[in-house]
Amino acid sequence: MRVSNPGENEIRKFEFSPNHGIIGVGEKLNLKPYLWKVYRSFFNKYPDFPTLFTFNSDDPEVATVDNDFNIIGNKAGTALITVTMNLFKNPEIGSFTIEVEDTFLGNVKDVYKVKDKGLVLTSKILSGKLYPNDKIKVLQRSDNKNNYNMTVGQLSLYGKVLEYAEKGDEPGVLLAGTEQMSTSDIERGAVITSPETKRVIVTRKVVGTIHITGKTAPITPGHKLQFFDGTIDVSAEFSEIFKEEEINPDKTYHLVTFTIAAPDKLVCWYGQVFKIREGGREVGTFTVSDADPMEVVF
Repeated sequence: MRVSNPGENEIRKFEFSPNHGIIGVGEKLNLKPYLWKVYRSFFNKYPDFPTLFTFNSDDPEVATVDNDFNIIGNKAGTALITVTMNLFKNPEIGSFTIEVEDTFLGNVKDVYKVKDKGLVLTSKILSGKLYPNDKIKVLQRSDNKNNYNMTVGQLSLYGKVLEYAEKGDEPGVLLAGTEQMSTSDIERGAVITSPETKRVIVTRKVVGTIHITGKTAPITPGHKLQFFDGTIDVSAEFSEIFKEEEINPDKTYHLVTFTIAAPDKLVCWYGQVFKIREGGREVGTFTVSDADPMEVVF
């Protein structure tokens, strides 16, 4: 926190790091990890400390903040969230810029091929809408697989051709021009997005909030767990945690860093919640708050 020497009634200012994020319409991003970095000692010392924050959005139609510190994306646009901490006589104020996208995002659950037509992706639509003839990006989770720019040829569900697919649908997505491709060219677990989607990050270093419930022993740096998004597991190694040495069960920790070893990669976005698994058994959750983006090559 950077603070000037305040005079009587002067407002102090603190800085978020990072001080901006991107989410989709209907998605959430929790501000507590960013505030934890500034006010960790106060969170630990005062049980009622979270109640001393107030939030204001300069454009509530775009984004608002609920009582659990969640920024909620309402419609496409950009909003400035002003956060006031009221513990001291002089309030302390910081600001966080949130960009909200109304764009298509989905994942690949399976891949099969139709003779003389091409590859079909069995997918789940996570946000936005998808139409025939839309351009999409296919982002894969391994250096051993190519990323692709492709065009949707047709959408179908239970043998019925669809005019479009929307959030919650699980359509078959026929990819135009893929007659010569193999089902092994696109892997299960790949992420598909519209070209204008900016919030998706390909990374080997991710930071977030973890809560472990299914283990009894502490987790120390070097321990490997699996991030599961409902489709595939990605192995990740616990590398560090802000101002702590280990992760104990039944407690929430913010600013926890995991790394992913090549050739694997994690494809994620702010606020995404992964199930944490070990040996195929669910042992907790991890919510993304930051990541180091990699260059994506097509």
